[in-house]
Amino acid sequence: MKNKTISLTFVCGILLVLFANIVSAQNLIGVSPGDVNFIEVLRGGYAQRPILISLDSEDGVKMSVEAWGNISSWFNFSETEYTVSKEDSWRLMLSVNPPKDIPNGNYTGFVRVKSDSLSSNTREGGVAGAVQAVLDVVVYVEVSDREVKACKASNFLVNSVEEGDDLIFSADILNQGNIRLRPQFSLRIWDAEQTNLIKSESYISSEILPTTSRSISFRVKS
Repeated sequence: MKNKTISLTFVCGILLVLFANIVSAQNLIGVSPGDVNFIEVLRGGYAQRPILISLDSEDGVKMSVEAWGNISSWFNFSETEYTVSKEDSWRLMLSVNPPKDIPNGNYTGFVRVKSDSLSSNTREGGVAGAVQAVLDVVVYVEVSDREVKACKASNFLVNSVEEGDDLIFSADILNQGNIRLRPQFSLRIWDAEQTNLIKSESYISSEILPTTSRSISFRVKS
């Protein structure tokens, strides 16, 4: 399309950005962050955070994770085992899902990260010893009934097309709140002087869970 001005409006709500401190465990196993905070999670809601697990070893070592503590039943993992080495860290996704009947308040649980045997040696008399690394990550969950609507859009893109082909718009959406969202895009195409509106359309995306991101794309006939 020649001599046209395109404006794209993204509607979500109040923008809320949360920052968490990053603490690395100084050990054979590296875990970042050293503790995980989930803020204002709704009862029966959902939230997720990544945990990066590294190991200062050239050889691959099998690592595993498990939940323990009073709220361990709330936890879910993207996977529970992974082979980690110096060149291949483990990006584990931890999600929480508080029960619908839980009272508001602050709760604490733990994620235990442990390895298979890292090394072994044989002492006099043929007795073998092995070393296993274990770290516990504290998980704090704040359960609230206050709904937070917030999201962030980035990587807006309009694909180049031949004249007469459909226009393809895309963007990445991050749900930063604690409720499910269906963001709305409003598209306006103007002439080169930005005086005449040529086309106006709206698009509502599919549902995005709290704390998750999704790539959205839609077509507009030219």
